[in-house]
Amino acid sequence: MTRPEFRWNGEGFTDWDHLDHVWVVDVASGEARQLTCGTRFKEGDLSWSPDGKQVLFASDRREQPWFGDPAEDNGLYAVAADLAAPSDGAAFTLVADIEGPIAGFTPGPGGKWLAWGGVRPKPIRSYDQNDVLLFEGAWPLSKPRVLTAEKDLAVGETTSGDMHPPRGGGALPLAFTADGGIVFGYAWQGSTRVARLDLGSGEVDDFTPPDCDVYAGTLSANGRTLALAMGSTGSPGDLWVFDVASGEGACLHTPNADLLEEAGLGEVEEIWYDSFDGKRIQGWIVKPPGFDSARKYPLVLQIHGGPHVPYGVAFFHEFRVLAAAGYIVLYTNPRGSTSYGQEFGNCIQYAYPGDDYHDLMAGVDFVLARGYVDEKRMGVTGGSGGGLLTNWIVTRNDRFAAAITQRCVSDWAGMYFSCDFAMYNDSWFKSTPWRDRAHYESKSPVWDLDKVNTPLMVLHSEEDWRTPIAQGEAMFRGLLAQKKPTVMVRFPGESHELSRSGAPSRRVQNQQHIRRWFDHWLQGKPAPEYGL
Repeated sequence: MTRPEFRWNGEGFTDWDHLDHVWVVDVASGEARQLTCGTRFKEGDLSWSPDGKQVLFASDRREQPWFGDPAEDNGLYAVAADLAAPSDGAAFTLVADIEGPIAGFTPGPGGKWLAWGGVRPKPIRSYDQNDVLLFEGAWPLSKPRVLTAEKDLAVGETTSGDMHPPRGGGALPLAFTADGGIVFGYAWQGSTRVARLDLGSGEVDDFTPPDCDVYAGTLSANGRTLALAMGSTGSPGDLWVFDVASGEGACLHTPNADLLEEAGLGEVEEIWYDSFDGKRIQGWIVKPPGFDSARKYPLVLQIHGGPHVPYGVAFFHEFRVLAAAGYIVLYTNPRGSTSYGQEFGNCIQYAYPGDDYHDLMAGVDFVLARGYVDEKRMGVTGGSGGGLLTNWIVTRNDRFAAAITQRCVSDWAGMYFSCDFAMYNDSWFKSTPWRDRAHYESKSPVWDLDKVNTPLMVLHSEEDWRTPIAQGEAMFRGLLAQKKPTVMVRFPGESHELSRSGAPSRRVQNQQHIRRWFDHWLQGKPAPEYGL
């Protein structure tokens, strides 16, 4: 190894001799021809030029990107589709490059181009929203016009869900309409929406309602019809079409309607509450079927990761499984979550975990005040950054009778040295572990394991390179050394994406373990497989 980034979560070790490059295939003959090559840079996000003579692609052409600003990454390039021999750069034409990412790109009429991405300010922030960008003129394209600069919207972003198609492709739409407007997708207050932007007035009007979760869509070639895959808290996803001119929509296909009716799902209630400093926090309560407010139910607090990835109105199978088993499930978007504007998303920089912990506890108190939760039968769980916050919670209070930390972070210095992306930038920590040891340790729950009294299950995948399995092992072994109740469940062959795109059988096993651990500690059921 000569580079700090040599493996990637979900992909494994990088084969530098066979990076992702651009190929074209003749439909009639099936003959494939390579257009780009090289062992230093790879290409992705392909599209044809409007005249079909060139292939456009995004590529980070920096020699050592891991030492630079993470925002100064992809530029957009073009290569001739009839190139005689593959090139590693000499035959490329620079289409557009800005001081920040170009995450998506769409051609339009009259030499106009749409993109979503954005110029990144200095100093580096841990979270930056993208905008809709409009380029005009000849290549290389000049400085773009930022169409959503005053809107404070998370353009191109979605909310979290465990039923989104993980490998099926698809993206939010970004395109010119027949009447000269623009359609684009964005996240706002826990929902993913598609809107129309009027180029003249700059006004943005939603096609989709606020209680829907759009996760893929396209605009027809004539710019008049919008097709969307769209779900909600009550459905994983349906197929819709919208007339761009009138905004009217119709549902074409509801593949899960019969199954969902048979399942008899409980209600999902949206809530807003005040945190300790008055900041407003959004959340949702999933109630069991046949919910009775006069009863006392066990509660499970679910915490999202990212940390800049929000929960929302997407369908969550895991939450529904727990609710069907008699649990109240609470999930919230503490500070640091996206879809609430730039400042709300970035306010945890250099302070994570921190005040987001208090946001979560305020949510639990809000639900307890309703009177239908048994305070002595509460559990907490989360994955990735949610696993970090789960670890943080059990090292700071004994309010929960059981906890499950999934694909967690426990030691930030260990993350710096072992995760798949090289943490050589100052967006999360101001310095390195050897120069700022106190800060790294102060945000690492592993250094407070002596304070844990909550029974803890550790769920981790053995091929998780985003939060390597040693992060979970540290929690498990540290508690075991103190003879505190703990168990670790390891998933061979799975990555950080286990609960979203793992093998179906292992996703089922993952949820079975979650149920069994909470059923024992919150409902008193035997669990001999854990020695309980």
